[in-house]
Amino acid sequence: MPMLTPSFLTLSLLFPITALAQNNAETTCQNTNYQIFLPPPYQNISSTICKPVWNTYEMRYTKNGDITTIILSAPYTVGWVGIGFSRNSSMVGSSAMVGWINKHGHTKIKQFYLKGKKQSEVIAGKGELPLNTVSPAVATNGAEIYLAFQLKTEIPYGKQPILLAFSTKTPQNHHLSNHDDRTSIIFDFSSVAGPQDPASDGLIQMRRNHGIVGIIGWGLILPVGAIVARYLRHKDPLWFYLHSVIQFVGFAFTLGTVLLGIQLYNNMHAHIPAHRGIGIFVLVLTILQILAFFLRPNKDSKYRNLWNLYHSWSGRMALFFASLNIVLGMQAAGAGSDWKIGYGFLVSIIIIAIVVLEVLAYLKRSEKRSLHASFQMDSVPDPSFPNNFSKATSLTRCSNVRLPHLNLQLQCFFTAPSILPPRNLLGSEPQPPAPGAGVFIPTTQSQKMGEGGIELLKAEEDKHGGVVVNVEVEDPIEPLNFSSWLQASISNWSQQGKKGVWIKLPIKHSNLVDTAVKAGFRYHHAEPDHLMLVYWIPHSPDTIPQNASHRVGIGAFVINNNREMLVVQETGGRFKGTGIWKMPTGTVNEIETEFVEILAFRQSHKSFFQKSDMFFVSMLRPLSFDIHSQASEIVASKWMPIEEYAAQSFVQEHDLFRFIAEICLSKLDGKYTGFSNLLTTTSSGKNTYLYFNGHDASNLVDSKNQQA
Repeated sequence: MPMLTPSFLTLSLLFPITALAQNNAETTCQNTNYQIFLPPPYQNISSTICKPVWNTYEMRYTKNGDITTIILSAPYTVGWVGIGFSRNSSMVGSSAMVGWINKHGHTKIKQFYLKGKKQSEVIAGKGELPLNTVSPAVATNGAEIYLAFQLKTEIPYGKQPILLAFSTKTPQNHHLSNHDDRTSIIFDFSSVAGPQDPASDGLIQMRRNHGIVGIIGWGLILPVGAIVARYLRHKDPLWFYLHSVIQFVGFAFTLGTVLLGIQLYNNMHAHIPAHRGIGIFVLVLTILQILAFFLRPNKDSKYRNLWNLYHSWSGRMALFFASLNIVLGMQAAGAGSDWKIGYGFLVSIIIIAIVVLEVLAYLKRSEKRSLHASFQMDSVPDPSFPNNFSKATSLTRCSNVRLPHLNLQLQCFFTAPSILPPRNLLGSEPQPPAPGAGVFIPTTQSQKMGEGGIELLKAEEDKHGGVVVNVEVEDPIEPLNFSSWLQASISNWSQQGKKGVWIKLPIKHSNLVDTAVKAGFRYHHAEPDHLMLVYWIPHSPDTIPQNASHRVGIGAFVINNNREMLVVQETGGRFKGTGIWKMPTGTVNEIETEFVEILAFRQSHKSFFQKSDMFFVSMLRPLSFDIHSQASEIVASKWMPIEEYAAQSFVQEHDLFRFIAEICLSKLDGKYTGFSNLLTTTSSGKNTYLYFNGHDASNLVDSKNQQA
């Protein structure tokens, strides 16, 4: 038969635990009239001290001379409930009172003595508890069981290790089944005057020290170190030294917490798997963080970004689980309100500090971002395209309507040539910095030494005799340092015969824009996350391509099998409130539908921030006829017969709309052919689409398919 396992008498803690009971009587116990179901003399006891001990377990006790009466109540359906006592918190030598209801409905309560760890050494009917001559009693009341017994002691109990366990299996022949759950607490009997157990006081002090060290280390020092690393990076390298010292001190406190936890476990062996398991997990994360510090790659390493990502998120994970484990430790020990209020106050202060610092950091980033707010136009230019052509513009998403379950994407891009007039921005070769002006260079942006011992910016050559600089340094850069590197680099590139210089500045380095402009750079274009600046070195006409010159829009001619087209009424724009039904239009990145043809397109110059505007009318085939409109953009949407759309007075009164409607009608009647697309490849091997009039061109497509 299963034995009363040693874990019945164990306790394991990795974070703060205090005695469950306080000196004053608690008022949180249930108001139960146990006198009506317990036998004498327990029913005659009118004044007891009641204290919650574990989950919904409650323990009442009273002292009369050298007799201490104890009544334990616990939830019960079947099985057994036990309460044990230990002299020195050791499982061997412990005695327990166990109560249950047998299969015949008879109540049973018996003392068990754990002489050793073997099953034969768990002895029923024996023990070292100084039971009084009054027989112990057990009774049930509703869904609870009550164990009552009296102890006769000349020396009153003080803070006494108490062991609690239960099982849902009924003992057979007084052999206990293994427990379903267990815990160990320190119960304070100090409300009854008398000397206290020195061993219990030492255990309480060890727990208290364990809790204090854990909260200081994990609850204060390590979070402060993380805050320094996140919000003081502009104080380089001071933030790094502060972060390192603080985290190493916090790690020392962590080790102290673990050592105290090991001592507690060796003395009490309690079964708190969640608390102990999380504590071990957090310890492993902490050790890995320390090892990561010594294995940190250099800033110019391609693995540095991955290391930064791992280090920051594993640290946050460790702090989160450590905080959770502190709460679990307090809950397992039934910590007093002073511990809970103190730790809650500490956590609140840290959270408030983080919120304030995060808001300040956001405001600072917003201030930097505002420097580029008026330059959000196009994407980064590729140095590989011809010098006298601008790159294709990247377009924004159409937000008018969405047709669900569509399987083909139409992407619209356009490139227009633009030749620049000759110009020379500087008028003369840039002067190199003064010799000997040594500065600190971030290794990820430095390449080699220039004149005067100043390191040069790392750059990649393009295919047209220029260079491209991507400023990818994570840490802040001082404008004075950047000015020195930039002038030295320009001088070096000039000696190498380079022509155009492209510098991509992320928003976080917006403080360097003024420095670059003073060095002769000019704006080329901006995106939400960076600004591109350019510089022409030689005394020849500047052939750096202009920013993309066109903006692309689309009109979606979505037609179903009933000669009905999708039309909308918009919440804004020139058609707001006019009652005019129009085809969905907008600037798009992709429309999720099945593409058929481009029917027509129109061009207008200087229509959007002095950019040319291209508008493509595309025929699309819906794969579903359920319309889902975006309420912020669309007032109404529906399927309308195309003839009804074309007959609107607004369409008939304006040539552009009338011609587009006639083209759409002609397409449906088989009298018009638009531009179909053909997948081809460029000289560099990239896939590209060629659009051409499909009339009498099927042989071209068939020829291509045969070659494929």
